[in-house]
Amino acid sequence: DYGSEGGYGSYQLKLQAIATYPDLKSEVFQNFRQVGNSIVLMNLFDLASTQLDSARFIQAAPFLGVVPEDFALGSDQANGDLSASSPLYANLQRLAATLEEKPDLARSPAILRDIVTNAWRADKYSR
Repeated sequence: DYGSEGGYGSYQLKLQAIATYPDLKSEVFQNFRQVGNSIVLMNLFDLASTQLDSARFIQAAPFLGVVPEDFALGSDQANGDLSASSPLYANLQRLAATLEEKPDLARSPAILRDIVTNAWRADKYSR
């Protein structure tokens, strides 16, 4: 029954070799600083990556037809098919229709239909 002073003294004696280590402040604490700085640097890289991803999404949003919900209350959106209002899908569909009207320009109309279908699927998947 030594109490708290005895417990403290016991740990103090066990850790005395570490506390009197001559390179503790110069080497060990420097390594702790380097590890901490590495963690902070990785955190900053993560923040920069997140900001870059956000900026890329903001730049690509108009091509995917992503608009704020307040403005997306038109007739196409009321039916629940947001892909119909996508600029990418609408332009590809218009291009395919134009090239199907002029068969001498299109070498493979089936590929055009596949492109339009895949654009619709990609737009559905991105939402």
